[in-house]
Amino acid sequence: MLAMRRKRRMLKVEFWNILELSDSQRLDWQRLCSQRKEYKNGFYHYEYARAVAMCGRRVEVLAFCRGETVVAILVYEIIRGKLAGPPASLIAECGAVIECNSLSNEEQNEISAAAPKYAFDSAPPSSSLEPYVLERDLARFIDLSQGVPPYMKGMSERSRLFKETERKGRKLAREIGEWHFEANSRDTRALDALMAWKSEQYTQSNTLNKFGITWIRDLLVRLLDADSMHGLSTLFSVLYVKGAAAASHFGLLANNVLSWWFLAYDPKLAKYSPGNLLLLSLIKDCDALGVQRIDLGRGDERYKIQVANGHFDICEGVIEPNWLLQGWNQTWYAGRRFASNLPLLQHPLNMLRRYRNRLKIRAEANNED
Repeated sequence: MLAMRRKRRMLKVEFWNILELSDSQRLDWQRLCSQRKEYKNGFYHYEYARAVAMCGRRVEVLAFCRGETVVAILVYEIIRGKLAGPPASLIAECGAVIECNSLSNEEQNEISAAAPKYAFDSAPPSSSLEPYVLERDLARFIDLSQGVPPYMKGMSERSRLFKETERKGRKLAREIGEWHFEANSRDTRALDALMAWKSEQYTQSNTLNKFGITWIRDLLVRLLDADSMHGLSTLFSVLYVKGAAAASHFGLLANNVLSWWFLAYDPKLAKYSPGNLLLLSLIKDCDALGVQRIDLGRGDERYKIQVANGHFDICEGVIEPNWLLQGWNQTWYAGRRFASNLPLLQHPLNMLRRYRNRLKIRAEANNED
């Protein structure tokens, strides 16, 4: 009997140390991110993954090479056991295989086979992820590539949100005091206030208090303190009323794209819509800041629908080589979609979410010990 010849691999797999990337590795990463507009988001930048690793998280990088050319990169964090996800997946949903546009079917299969069990969320559709997609959605953005004035003119015709926001801004000045806006602040007290407001929101909504976790607080402080990160920077915007922070947003800026991340405001000022006032002020400053797009991310919040003028297709799923577990994932997602449409099942679903949040808190507490 003739021995069967082992099939020749199309791609070579390299393990990169995220803390010690060479100049050529950085260039290859940037080259791949430049090929699709979705990858220009700061969450796909290597310096973001490096910052997460610097906070003690287990971040790993697989690079797939066709000869000497890098054609795909998968950066991931080991969440628990053998399950991986995007770096800092508790607070950042974006994660995908950063790949070129010319992969063959064999190469796509090799990437999926070499990847760990990987839970992706808000990922741009890609050939490597397609067999494992369980849910599809939209991620909205504000396109400012033609400049702020044309956008503002189009918005005034479509929505009354900004006019109402400007009216509330005048009311805030009359009833509470004068306010001013700083688009790019390094105010650590304002950052502390943002984390306290978000913690209160998480507690009231019975969700995981992400800012009760040490490494998450450390990550934001590290990103804010960094002076230069090879094209990645933070944009921490603060709305002040009578000298005190009233609202703030912490985002990532890369490739002229602002990634919308953490927005919070003083709940005592809620009737003045300080979050909308901050967003409007920030949009007006985008030309001066060089921001050509604001990625608002996934979600059907009213303000996102009102201000967005474009969207990306995104997907969610799990790279799971075990076909039995893959079938279970498909059944689970289908059941979740079905249950979410039945009012009688909302209470059990909420109880399940709270239970999962408690498990996450325990897991994070164990990781910090």
